[in-house]
Amino acid sequence: MSNESIKKAIKKYLENNNIITEEFYRELSSESENIKSSRENINESFFNLKKYIIKTNFNILIDKIFKEDKEGSLNILKGIKNRSDFFDFLEEFSKFLILFEKYNHNYEFNSPDLAGLKETFALKDEEVYELIREINLDNE
Repeated sequence: MSNESIKKAIKKYLENNNIITEEFYRELSSESENIKSSRENINESFFNLKKYIIKTNFNILIDKIFKEDKEGSLNILKGIKNRSDFFDFLEEFSKFLILFEKYNHNYEFNSPDLAGLKETFALKDEEVYELIREINLDNE
């Protein structure tokens, strides 16, 4: 489906579920900006987590623990030069979870129309943002 076809389908979906005004599109655009910003923060945190996982061999440690390889787990820990990286990982993971909860809350409670669009049309966050931005520009 082309962008124009998706935009038409989205407009129809919105018209069926809402009273459409210019103000509605502006609010939807603002909500999509918030979602985009939240998602960028999550993506940055995700990247930081990946760096810590690589730095600490955290994925291998979890695998050893899961397989109940106690000696292997201890050897991984012994091989880590800077064990404070594990605490940095945990701090970043906590940050990641908080960002995710804010993002999820934003979709569920502040932007249910966007959540409906995303689910109904199987769109990624970036696609939702771009399509809403284009629709808003078309309406101006």
